[in-house]
Amino acid sequence: HSSPKLFDAISHKAMEKLHIFNSRDIANTMWAYATVEHSSPKLFDAILSEATEKLDDFNSQEIANTVWTYAILGYIIDPITLKFFVSKATSMLDEFTMQEITSLLWSLATLNPEHFDLAGRIFSKITESYNSQGNNEDDCRSIPTEHLNQLHQVLLWYEENEKNPLFPPKLRKESKLAFIANEGRPSKLQKDILKAFESLESLGIVVVDEEIHCNQTGYSLDIVIGIKNSQKEIAVEIDGKATSMLDEFTMQQITNLLWSLAVLNLEYFDLADRLFSKITESYNSQGNNEDDCRSIPTEHLNQLHQVLLWYEENEKNPLFPPKLRKESKLAFIANEGRPSKLQKDILKAFESLESLGIVVVDEEIHCNQTGYSLDIVIGIKNSQKEIAVEIDGPSHFIAHSPNGATALKRRQLNSLSDRALLSIPYWEWDELSYSSNRQNQRTKKRTGRMMKRRRNSFIFRNFLGENPFF
Repeated sequence: HSSPKLFDAISHKAMEKLHIFNSRDIANTMWAYATVEHSSPKLFDAILSEATEKLDDFNSQEIANTVWTYAILGYIIDPITLKFFVSKATSMLDEFTMQEITSLLWSLATLNPEHFDLAGRIFSKITESYNSQGNNEDDCRSIPTEHLNQLHQVLLWYEENEKNPLFPPKLRKESKLAFIANEGRPSKLQKDILKAFESLESLGIVVVDEEIHCNQTGYSLDIVIGIKNSQKEIAVEIDGKATSMLDEFTMQQITNLLWSLAVLNLEYFDLADRLFSKITESYNSQGNNEDDCRSIPTEHLNQLHQVLLWYEENEKNPLFPPKLRKESKLAFIANEGRPSKLQKDILKAFESLESLGIVVVDEEIHCNQTGYSLDIVIGIKNSQKEIAVEIDGPSHFIAHSPNGATALKRRQLNSLSDRALLSIPYWEWDELSYSSNRQNQRTKKRTGRMMKRRRNSFIFRNFLGENPFF
């Protein structure tokens, strides 16, 4: 929202005056914070404590609104305090309106406590009201769509917990139909992310569908993606609230979001710049001394370096402290791995091809341009060109398609490195394997056959030209 500083100031003042707040003041204050989606944990803790002491003064609307506020903001009420609210609601259930009842039910489903006794009594009250209308064709129409939506989510909560409420089947059906009919429109962000996934088809990621409903729950799914040669599907939800919630993001959440933008190569540099500004602000507030970067975990520094490479790929330059930029690269370079058995086997295979003009230039080195580790670097005699060889084991893939980290590394090496890149997936090497008793004498043929299969690739045409071996 547009006034976070105002609500922070209100929080400070409200905590000083809470002792004079009555039940209506408490409920209205919480409702206001929920409406603008502003979180203030210290105030919310203090209000819970104050509300518990004054709970006898709360009416049905104030109880429903207060519990709803904590649920909508994702704030967990401790079980003992929630039990006080539940007991109060149970004792005065006949005073609740239909709106207050469905709101309270939805809040319980969201907070997910096991208060099914109260929920069961509320369902009975809804059923009683429903039956009193004569159970004709227009019954469900007397219940607003918003309430039917909430009731459907409550029924899913029961299903989660393997319980089955006593609820009219027709009303159950109408609740789901109303929930499914509650359509939204794809945002620009959603459309851009859809295009990004569509561009990854060459990597084995396919867009299965968009804007569909989950058969089991009725929830709308923004995008559904799949992996080639796999029956598994992934539902992708696009959260458009990110840009309006940056002040609530932790350092881990910021770096994860930045890294995700880099992997998908989405040109959301306005958002990325704001995230970098938040990191810089935190960094500068520490006094910019020698230990500044040490307060940022190595994993986050690694991600930040890859994000900086993403900026470089797109010929952009973020406002980012030079020292932190340097520390990110140093942390990234220091993140060493150990050569696998597969890597050692392929290295031996390349070493055996020296008589054919292929030489191993180096192994386990870092790319000067990007800082990425390179498994093997090979060259051709009498040529200045080199190829970086990456040996990709099972952990680099999801059903034979590169995972996010692998796809990002390949793209950035191809874009920023002065060496061509050859990636060898583990299964391609396995397909060329021979029985162990004939492995040594056929090593040259095995490597040669694999490279012949890549004869028409852009990298090898440009690197090897018309070398007679290939």
